[in-house]
Amino acid sequence: MNSLEQTGKYTNKIIRFEYENGCIPANALCFCYKVSGAYYWVHFKEPILGMQNIKLHKEVIDKHGSIVSDVNNW
Repeated sequence: MNSLEQTGKYTNKIIRFEYENGCIPANALCFCYKVSGAYYWVHFKEPILGMQNIKLHKEVIDKHGSIVSDVNNW
């Protein structure tokens, strides 16, 4: 396992979901703070289903999220 797989490409990044996806509303922002296998622990700016800390599968972020380059958007 290389260092990218250990830390994950989204770790310590802000992710934006431009479009609604399941329970994630459009324009939702989250901070990825931990990788655990194929999952990321994220903290959403606004609660989703009453929670801000949620475990998301990497595929959800890969397909529907994008890394925010301007951290002022947080």
